[in-house]
Amino acid sequence: MFLPQKWQYSGFQLTGHPPMTVSETEYLASYNIHDFDIPLTSVDVVIFTLHENKLKALIVKRAEHPFMHHWALPGGFSDLQLDDSIEQTAYRKLFEKTQVSSPYLEQLETVGNNKRDPRGWSTTIVYFALIASDNVTLQSGSGTSDVKWLDIETSWPQLAFDHAELLKNAITRLRNKVEYTNLPLHLLPQSFTLSELQNVFEIVLGRKVDKSAFRRRIREAALLEEIPGKMRLGNNRPAQMYQAKAENYCHYFSRNIIGKTTK
Repeated sequence: MFLPQKWQYSGFQLTGHPPMTVSETEYLASYNIHDFDIPLTSVDVVIFTLHENKLKALIVKRAEHPFMHHWALPGGFSDLQLDDSIEQTAYRKLFEKTQVSSPYLEQLETVGNNKRDPRGWSTTIVYFALIASDNVTLQSGSGTSDVKWLDIETSWPQLAFDHAELLKNAITRLRNKVEYTNLPLHLLPQSFTLSELQNVFEIVLGRKVDKSAFRRRIREAALLEEIPGKMRLGNNRPAQMYQAKAENYCHYFSRNIIGKTTK
């Protein structure tokens, strides 16, 4: 284990290994975090929603260097006065951009190297979030000049830093997890029909799902509860409205959702 050659405590300078008589309180009082190189550390959040019947991700236009006027994922540095953890930074950044405070949030990956940020060696902790678009009020916020939803199936603008790669990784993680979890529930409003739920699964997966197999999985998982007396009226017969049970934040199906590839 590496030990620095000089130790300071109580106003004295010692050489060699720290003596056993140094208490942890004395050691911490004299410890200087800047004795070691500290990489830039940030949090980036990939915020997914269902908007205009398409899966979209939130991007912001940077108003500051580096990558001024480029689109990027929302994020930033932790505030040591406001944030007790990296996760709190992610929730704070999410709220600043959408005014949504309690969505589905999951840590995706940590990326760090000396190439991703022109300011120097940089590490970012990446989260992805799922929110229903009817709850969202978009705000550009500090350091950004614009904000919008990006249709992930269309061509993307050039994204700042390595954010295009981070977004691709988040899309892959989401689609893989939708194969065996109920994550699309977090993209829906509070009440919905079974057909609307299936449609969200199909949009995220990018393929059609067998109706009977899908409903059997949902029924076996006991994820939903009927909303008494509430029906969706349309051209066909009225459809029963449902809501997710509060305890089913993230449910794992015993078998994958069965489907066929969309032509």
